[in-house]
This record gives sequence, C-alpha cells and structure tokens, in this order.
Amino acid sequence: MPAYFIANARITDPVAYEDYKRLASVAVDAYHGRYCVRGGPIEVLEGDWQPDRLIVLEFPTLTQARAFYDSPQYRAARAARADAAVMRAVLVDASDRPTPSCATDPLSPPLAQGEGAKTRPTQER
Repeated sequence: MPAYFIANARITDPVAYEDYKRLASVAVDAYHGRYCVRGGPIEVLEGDWQPDRLIVLEFPTLTQARAFYDSPQYRAARAARADAAVMRAVLVDASDRPTPSCATDPLSPPLAQGEGAKTRPTQER
C-alpha cells in the first residue's frame, strides 16, 4: 500500500533550489516515487497554516519511502538544499486506507515512465 512524503518548503534561494529539485527528482525516480503535488497555488481552508510550497510524493510502500529519504541520492539533494530552503516533512503510511492513490485517481493524469514531474506543468510559489 502507498506511503506519502509530504513537505512544505520555504525557499530562500530560488537558484540553488533548482539544483535540489533536479537531484531530488533523480532520487524519487530511483525509488519508484511519483510527484502528486510539486508546488502550485495554495488555498487555506481552515486554521492559520500558511504553507509556502507543498510537495507530495507517493511511494508504493513505506519501506520504499524511507529508503528514498535515507538514500545517497536524496542525501545529496538535501545537502544541495541546505542553504536554499527550509523544509518541514513527514511520511504518512496509507496502508490502512482503501482510497485511490494519486497514481490511480482519475483527476491525477498518469506521468510517463521515468518522466517525474517534468511532464506535468507546475506553478512556482
């Protein structure tokens, strides 16, 4: 069952953040993840949360999500991000949820194999 990496990024150096995005995409692909959300307009519906840039990744299992996060590829991405953004992130195990994943949701068109978020337009915040 799927697991989700959910993060909020406050970008402090947009140029350096581009390096992080490039490196992170390599790690996501290597661990069979997919981008469900990678930036875009945000509408707060409740509370005083003011997210900056939301990222939601889906992985086939919690084990693969953890392997992604601990991987040498993502460690390199995190190092590149060190002075580019402040990140807050969580992993969510969705194994007890019988809901469609972002990969099967009809509102989320499938990405081409190995394309990551490059095939889906995003709007930067």
